[in-house]
Amino acid sequence: MDKNNNIRKSEFLEQIIKLQSQVSALYIYGAGIFANNILKFLRKNNIKVKAFIVSKRDVEDTFDIPIVEVKDVVGDHSVGIILGLNQHNAREIKVYLSQRGFPDGNIIDGGNYLENGGERLGFAGDAIMEITVRIGCSIHCRFCPQDLLLKNYYKGDKNRASVMTLDTFRECLEKIPKNVGIVFSGFAEPLSNPECMKMMELACSEKRNVDLFTTLVGADMETVKKISALPLNYVGLHCADKYGHAKIPADEDYYEKVKFFLSCKKRGTDRPLVDFCNTQVEPNERIAEIISGKYEVGTALFDRAGNLEGEGLVRKKNLHGRLKCSMCGELTNRNVLLPDGTVVLCCMDYGLMHLIGNLKTSTYEEVQNGKESQRIRDGLNGNEDVPLLCRSCSCAREVA
Repeated sequence: MDKNNNIRKSEFLEQIIKLQSQVSALYIYGAGIFANNILKFLRKNNIKVKAFIVSKRDVEDTFDIPIVEVKDVVGDHSVGIILGLNQHNAREIKVYLSQRGFPDGNIIDGGNYLENGGERLGFAGDAIMEITVRIGCSIHCRFCPQDLLLKNYYKGDKNRASVMTLDTFRECLEKIPKNVGIVFSGFAEPLSNPECMKMMELACSEKRNVDLFTTLVGADMETVKKISALPLNYVGLHCADKYGHAKIPADEDYYEKVKFFLSCKKRGTDRPLVDFCNTQVEPNERIAEIISGKYEVGTALFDRAGNLEGEGLVRKKNLHGRLKCSMCGELTNRNVLLPDGTVVLCCMDYGLMHLIGNLKTSTYEEVQNGKESQRIRDGLNGNEDVPLLCRSCSCAREVA
């Protein structure tokens, strides 16, 4: 499977190298997570990108390459454009470019590669372990199936550990290979656990690849400053929204923390600390003011593989045959660690349908190669007799 992934990378790189030889400059359409992952990949392969392209230039050059509007580029048919967008937005942009006579041969759909190659979150292809530091999130976002998680987590054991201790984290971390990324996110706000800061410091001290997705709720300004000094790889900030769907206490202290956090740079670089901002729906007025000119805010909402009902959710049901994931391809190694050491398949599995092992009682390799992991892979390979969460997940793709 890793071999197939490397083949896809090589094919994508060959397309870009060929296009580069035929055009005067390369641009990436987009300025979000897809576009930045493509930029990192191209730079790793010594391919120069002139600028990001956006439909409307309402963000500053917060990255270390310029951002330009599409109207200023589309008339130049000597350049090449790599689309760093999800498939919905890519379709719209392709139509826009076609209507203005931009050569189709000068366009490469990088977003399509990311989603169908299973590397939506980046080109590394590395495994990750998301850390759920507690069960029961005080933010209780409207579009987060917390009730389902609570019901299934405590089913059969009402005294099950609800908060991860530093000792449990350390014990599990010792078993997780160094090349597995550590992501503080999971099924709850990481900073709601008072020991989360020590956990992040421990993971960073081992020179691991550490990411953080947070609302900042649970952290005082002193803690926020400590976080900003860590060598974090990727940081996502979930902000207060217009309708209060995320129960974030939006007081002056909160806004000051957000402003400070967004002003920080990644350690040793001139790049912003925060890579991505999102909200449940539109950001509230103060947040919109704070991020204006700095970030495009993502508001896409998923039905968590059928675990949520409601209008406006991205959903997909009844997928058949062989499947792969737009996050991890054909692999099953982007998992979630729960407070008691249990490992579940992924961040969509709020119903705890796929329990693949426990790092307090097993090695990482035993978890990855256990009966449940093998059963899931059997289902992904086309065995429809295997009950599989992926068949109702918006991240899944059918393999022809």
